[in-house]
Amino acid sequence: MSPGRYIANKRIQEAQLLIRAHQDMTLGQIGTTVGYEDNTTFYRNFLQIAGMSPGKYRQLCREDAQGGTL
Repeated sequence: MSPGRYIANKRIQEAQLLIRAHQDMTLGQIGTTVGYEDNTTFYRNFLQIAGMSPGKYRQLCREDAQGGTL
């Protein structure tokens, strides 16, 4: 794994934690917090690494919190 890919994976892992823990933060704020300067790159990397968009991930986390499964 390249250093850039490793960093992207770590950023997305941290973004996933923030999405689960901070429902009050916007996805743009989360992207900035984990080191992305633009939302497009954050979205693209999240989609590629997590297999879904950040919005879909947040939706699944909300459903899980309400008794669904994630």
